[in-house]
This record gives sequence, structure tokens and C-alpha cells, in this order.
Amino acid sequence: MGETIKGEFSANTVTKELDRIDTTRLGWIKKLDAETNTIWVDYERNQAQVPLPAKLANPWISWKDLMEAISKEATARIDFEDGNPLKPIIRDIFYSISAIKETHQQSTKKRVIHIEAEEIILKGNKRVVIQSGKAKTTYIAEGGELIEEAEQIDSSASKNQRIKGGKVFLN
Repeated sequence: MGETIKGEFSANTVTKELDRIDTTRLGWIKKLDAETNTIWVDYERNQAQVPLPAKLANPWISWKDLMEAISKEATARIDFEDGNPLKPIIRDIFYSISAIKETHQQSTKKRVIHIEAEEIILKGNKRVVIQSGKAKTTYIAEGGELIEEAEQIDSSASKNQRIKGGKVFLN
């Protein structure tokens, strides 16, 4: 590629060969420049190491949405024009659930959050808990433990179903 770009937030100029990016990355909107109508973003594993000007893929993402994304430090889904890491494209903006809870405490109980993606990664330094009613799955970082609790657990497979472990206990 060997493209050159000067980052507004740094005096660094990117002139090295950058690896092509064929997957979506998580990113953050860093700055809006109303005079030039430029949106500056950063994204995970950004090879340029400076925020870059980005395009909007969806016309329904308004300038107001972008300003709110900056203030709430929202995560954005970033794709790349022809795989070029210097040409990010903002596809979607995701607000954290905790930010929703703070502003809409009463309505969150009735709210449905639908997430559809090729890959979803949830990370918890100590634990991750997924619960619905009396059914609960807990992932514990220390010891790599998985605990499933429910009144009934059904498991099926159309082909093979394997249980594998150093020791397997059934009661």
C-alpha cells in the first residue's frame, strides 16, 4: 500500500506498508470537524496508531448521533474500503448497556436488545453471567470454570455429541 497520511492528533506520518484488513473491527469516534465535515476514528489494532478520517456507510447515522457516540464513548463497527486500513468506514454505533440503564432506568426492563453479528465477544476479567429467569450460565476466569444452573437442561445434536474431559462425573 505505502500510502501516506498525517494524523490530526499526532505529528506521525504513516508511510510504512500496512496489512490489508478484510474483517470488521471495533472502533471509536474520536473527533468531529464540522468545518471540513470530517469524522475521525480509531479502531482496535490500528496499524497507523493515529485517528483516521472515516466515511459513514449509513446515511441515518446523524451528526448528533456521532456527537453522542463521542460523549458516551460508544463502540462503532468499522469496515475498510477495499481492505485499506487507512480508509475506515463506520457501519454502526453501539451504545453500552450501562449507558442505557443510566438514562432510561424505568424502560430497560421492557427493552429488547437484539445483537446480530458474525462474531460476538464478551469479556469479563473475573466472570461473565448470562441469566434468564431460573436458568443461569456463569463463566469464571479463575480456574476456567463454567457453571450451568437450571431446572432442566436439554442438549441435542443432529450428528455427534461428545463429552470430553480429564474426568467426567454423571449422577
